[in-house]
Amino acid sequence: MSIENARLHHETRQMAITDVLTGLYNRRYFEKVLPQELERAQRLNLPLSILLIDADNFKKVNDTFGHPMGDRVLATMGQTIKKALRTVDFAFRYGGEEFVVILPEADLKSACKAAERIRLRAIADSKRVLRSDMTEPVTVSIGVSCYPRDAADGKALVAVADHLLYQAKGAGKNRILVSEESDQ
Repeated sequence: MSIENARLHHETRQMAITDVLTGLYNRRYFEKVLPQELERAQRLNLPLSILLIDADNFKKVNDTFGHPMGDRVLATMGQTIKKALRTVDFAFRYGGEEFVVILPEADLKSACKAAERIRLRAIADSKRVLRSDMTEPVTVSIGVSCYPRDAADGKALVAVADHLLYQAKGAGKNRILVSEESDQ
């Protein structure tokens, strides 16, 4: 009986921290993990990077092919992101078609490499899911921020990445942006 209770407790906990559609962690869990990982980075004097990712032109997929296809694209995007990361990294569905990644012990150069892997795989995987239904694949725009380079706290790191993400979208989408060297 107690083994069954332990299994049910584990399953319930996993459901509470996991996004059902993508299989990634959910935003609520992100808000718990980010302060913990940032505190660890500060204590050990290590870098930590954030990737804020948005699927470009996602509304077009839903409008053209319906929400079931949009859900397939989002689920694929979640797995694409997860496969592009190290085992120590954390991937979360942030909301809608936005995702956020925490890269412990990753400096800006490492974070940009991870972002580029995600960007390229997103194109290939969306072509596979959409097949010939859409002439253009779903691409992603990514904002990258790094502790301690860009900010010293979690909210500021996310704000920097968010600002860069929207600059990337405004600059034509399907790109990765990082901030100019910070004065910090």
